[in-house]
Amino acid sequence: MFWVLYEMSYYWERWSHWQDDLLLDSYKKDEMVTFIDDNDNFGNAIFVSRSCQQKEKNIAFVKTHKTGSSTITSIIDRFADINNLEVAIPKVGDNRFRWPYSFKIKFVDRTRLQTRLASIICNHLVFDRQEISKIMKRPYKLITILRDPVYQFRSLFYYHRMHKYYNISNTSNSIELFFKNKTKLYGKSNNDVFIRDSEILMQNGMSFDLHFGGFQKNSFNNSFGDFLEYIDQSFHLVLITELFDESLILLKRLMCWKFIDIVYHKKLVNLSLKKSKDVSLSVKEEIYKWNRFDVQLYTHFKDKLVNTINQQNKTEFQEELKNFRALNTAIYQLCKEKSTEKFNEVISLLTVLKEFDKKEEIYLRPHCFCVKSTRSEIKYLSYFKRKYPKFHFHNKLQYNSGEKNGC
Repeated sequence: MFWVLYEMSYYWERWSHWQDDLLLDSYKKDEMVTFIDDNDNFGNAIFVSRSCQQKEKNIAFVKTHKTGSSTITSIIDRFADINNLEVAIPKVGDNRFRWPYSFKIKFVDRTRLQTRLASIICNHLVFDRQEISKIMKRPYKLITILRDPVYQFRSLFYYHRMHKYYNISNTSNSIELFFKNKTKLYGKSNNDVFIRDSEILMQNGMSFDLHFGGFQKNSFNNSFGDFLEYIDQSFHLVLITELFDESLILLKRLMCWKFIDIVYHKKLVNLSLKKSKDVSLSVKEEIYKWNRFDVQLYTHFKDKLVNTINQQNKTEFQEELKNFRALNTAIYQLCKEKSTEKFNEVISLLTVLKEFDKKEEIYLRPHCFCVKSTRSEIKYLSYFKRKYPKFHFHNKLQYNSGEKNGC
C-alpha cells in the first residue's frame, strides 16, 4: 500500500510540474540567455593569487558520492545565499537531479529561475556537459571532487550500511568478508532501489557520477584514456579530498573569492567508520582492482592538482594556506562558543588579511553566517524553495525564509 501511494504522489508531482512548464512557456522570453558550449573555455583554468578584482558568481559543481562533496556544496550554497544568486533546484524528488539517470535540463525546476538560467548548480547529478551548459548563466566554472578510491569505498560501504544488508555486520572486518564473498553478495538486490543505487556506487562510483558509461556509449568504444582526456578538458578544477584545503585555495583563486567565502564546517562525517577497522593492505588491493577506473581517474587528477600547486608561488601559496586554516578554525570556534572574544579574533584576522568589510555578513550578522555555514544540503534546498517560490519573478512575491532566527 505504501509503494502504491508513493507512486501516485510521484506521478501527481510530475503532472503538476508539466503544468508549470506549460505556464512557463507562455511567458515572454526577452530575458532568455542563449548558450554556446563550443565557445566555453573549459579546462583552461587561471589561478590568480592577488590581482583579480571581481568575484566569479556562476559555478556548476558535479557532486560525487562520499568524497567530501557535501562540504563543498555547503560552501557553494552559503555563497549563493549571501550573494542572492539563483540556484538550480530539482524538479522532482529531494536533493538529486534524477540520479542515477544522466542529467537533463528538464530535471530542473525552472519556474524558480527568473531568466530560466541558474548561477549555481551543486546537488547530485550524473554529469552531462551539454545539458549543464543549457541551464547555466555565462560565463561559469565547472568543478568536481575526487577521493582515494579505498577511503571512498570504505565510507560508502558503511554510510549506506551495506554490511547490514549483506548480513556481515557482526565483525569489524566487514569489507574483507565482502570481497571474499562478493560473487554471492553483490548484485542480488531483488529490485530494492536503495541497494541497487548503492551497488552502482560501490564499483567505480566516481566514474559513474562523471558518466563514463554514457561517454563509452556515445563515443563508440573510446578507451578510458579518452574519457580522462574528455573530463580533463571539461573541468576548470578537480578538487582532491586528501588535499582539501589546498584545493579550496585553488578554488578561491579560480573564482576570485575571499577567504571568508571558502571557510567550512565538515558535513555528513561518517561516524560509523570509527567502529570499523582500517582496511588491510590486501583489502586495499582488492578495492583498487574492483575500482580500477576510479583509480586511474583519481591518480590522474591528483597528479594534476599537485602539479598545479607546484606551479604556484610556493611562499604565497603556503602563506594563503596557513591564513585560511587559521581563519577557518577561528570561525568554527566562534560558531561553537558564540563569544565576543572569538568574534573579535575573527575580525582581527580578517583585518590582517585585508578582507575586513563592514558590509559582509560575518560582521553584520555573525549568528546568521554560522547558521548558513552549518545548514545541511537538504535544509538549504528547502530554504531556497521558500526564497525563490514558483514564478516569484512574475508574481512579485515577497521572500519569507520561514526561519525563526531570520537567517
